[in-house]
Amino acid sequence: MINNIGIIGCGKLGIDIFNYLSGFPFQITLVCKSSEKADKLNSTWLKKQKRSLKHGLQNQNSYNNNLSRISFSTEIKDLFNVDLLIESITEDMGLKSELFKELGGIISKQTLFVSNTSSIPLAKIVPSQQRSDKFFGLHFFYPVSLKNLVELNITHNTSQETIEAITEFLDKINKFYIVLGEDNNYLINKLFMKVQAGAFNLHIEENIPIEDLDELVKEILFPIGIFELFDQVGIDVIYTSVLNYTQKMPDKSFYHPWLSGMKNLLNNGNLGVKSGKGFYDYTLPHLDKKEISLQGLQKNNISNKLYEYYLEPVFEAINSGLCTKEQIEHIVKEYMDCDKSPFMLAKEIGYQKF
Repeated sequence: MINNIGIIGCGKLGIDIFNYLSGFPFQITLVCKSSEKADKLNSTWLKKQKRSLKHGLQNQNSYNNNLSRISFSTEIKDLFNVDLLIESITEDMGLKSELFKELGGIISKQTLFVSNTSSIPLAKIVPSQQRSDKFFGLHFFYPVSLKNLVELNITHNTSQETIEAITEFLDKINKFYIVLGEDNNYLINKLFMKVQAGAFNLHIEENIPIEDLDELVKEILFPIGIFELFDQVGIDVIYTSVLNYTQKMPDKSFYHPWLSGMKNLLNNGNLGVKSGKGFYDYTLPHLDKKEISLQGLQKNNISNKLYEYYLEPVFEAINSGLCTKEQIEHIVKEYMDCDKSPFMLAKEIGYQKF
């Protein structure tokens, strides 16, 4: 049973995972790189608890318990006896691999090791063969409190005992999860890659402005435009993930233009919203888009291509047994904030490829 949790990484997602898990009765140690960061987070946590006590949202016993079960540190040796260790540092294979090697010589042999990586092949960062049965990926989606979606990415060596322990944990923290074998890790992001790359290809090949494509996507598919999503997540994050995902894809040439376009943005320091520029320029005054230039036959043709790019991977996942229809519907709702089922959409447009 998992009661004692260690988290390494105080970036946006690491802190978000901590904030979510701290709402459950676990003993948690959050390890940061700097003492300044650890002290700041400790101060923020303490203020939150005092405010909660002051306004009657918890009693004195609960307040005392919360202070005793949460700690902040800069020393990984403080994680020696944790039941579950969650790594959430920078998405860099070398850094993660070195960290796990270091942890392997310090942490208890009984500890479950998990990486929150969203794209790195797990076999390349496994701590050691001696610990491979207790190692897996747990991909939380941001923001953790709002996205009820987690990928449990296992390896060929992850033991059944480990899988049972972590699924029990995910049930305890009220998270919807999908279990994915090593050959199909990170399926959720991959489901939407074809429509994302396809939209970029249409932008280049058909000379369609990204604003028009985003408006069309919002009209026929999702509540958010594809290029808007790229900028919100971060071009650097998207680029690294796609680069990792496409290494073994048979049709990886389809993704080359998209990767090249993102690489050009990165070379110019354009990371999206966080840098002020990405596919869009956020330093300019915002103007609401009222209509798109795509009309008539061109609009229908582009719409049909986007439908194809979106629905083909969904039906492939169903037909190959990777997901159930119910799981796909939940994924689309949580990942893209989209209420319309892809299967309902397929029926409406007469999509019958599968």
